[in-house]
Amino acid sequence: MIFIENEEEVALFSKYSPASYTSETLKKYTGTFYSEELATHYEFRINKNSLQLFINGQRSVSLVPVMSAVFNSPMALFKFYVVEEKVLDFTISTPRVKNVLFKRAD
Repeated sequence: MIFIENEEEVALFSKYSPASYTSETLKKYTGTFYSEELATHYEFRINKNSLQLFINGQRSVSLVPVMSAVFNSPMALFKFYVVEEKVLDFTISTPRVKNVLFKRAD
């Protein structure tokens, strides 16, 4: 689908298949990541076949898979960057901030 505004093409939307993960396929997303911009660590763990975010050791939110390597939560949208089946880093975006980078720390 193409979004047109004022007779100009603004955005192209592509159909995708929703992602589905098992505990085994979620393992590559687990670990600790650090953001220099926020000076904080985020940790991801698996709990009941769901990816969970922990901030400073405290459980924060569950992530819901949207599409391959993209998860949503009430807090933010998480986009993971996977190279050869290994997650190297991810970005988070909210309505107020976009693409805050977290790099793998473990």
